[in-house]
Amino acid sequence: AVSKFIAENAVLGAVERGMRIAIVRPCFVLACSKTGVYNGDDYVARCLKASVQLGIRPDWQMGGLFLSPVDFVAAFTGAVAVAKVPLPGCVYHPAAEKPLKWGALFDGIESAGYSLETVSHSEWYARQAKSIGGGQDDNALTPLMVVLSPEKYNGMTSDIMPVGTSRTHAILSDIGVSEPSVMDTAQCRAQADFFRQSGYFPGPNGAPAENTRAMIVRTSTVQQ
Repeated sequence: AVSKFIAENAVLGAVERGMRIAIVRPCFVLACSKTGVYNGDDYVARCLKASVQLGIRPDWQMGGLFLSPVDFVAAFTGAVAVAKVPLPGCVYHPAAEKPLKWGALFDGIESAGYSLETVSHSEWYARQAKSIGGGQDDNALTPLMVVLSPEKYNGMTSDIMPVGTSRTHAILSDIGVSEPSVMDTAQCRAQADFFRQSGYFPGPNGAPAENTRAMIVRTSTVQQ
């Protein structure tokens, strides 16, 4: 984060000297709005998978996530890079105008056939910790346990990574990019279906895992 801050300040200094530069800062990049294809090694995906693995969902009252389908982020970034029209400002957040609550993501999983028991955050965390301590090496939450501790959760009352998106949405028509689709239960289900079909999620309610679609999962870069 520090190196990114330093780099962006150097870029902004170049802008002040007259160079035409745009900085695109994606927030949480979610599944493709058309196919449901999604990276399985980010914060959101790991929280969802860990919940499916144990059949529980946390009753999270924390703020929402500013999400963007990966196809929108790619289209926006490419269009800004080759835009021939003058662009006001130089920092853009390609994200939905309103945050999405975690509940919608879990609802999408349940609509895909998974039964998830709703529990408090403390119980959800304790059962995840017990699973990891009991030797479940494939628990997806292992790298995130520190940042999701009950002590940290008690401070998560506002939206996660709140950003201003008005500048982004103001130039969409000028650069020929459509508004991002609103993330709804259907899209959340498409994402869950992809996770199941790729074998990232186990089968619903004890069914065997599928492996009919390919997924590329990077080596985790999450720091404990």
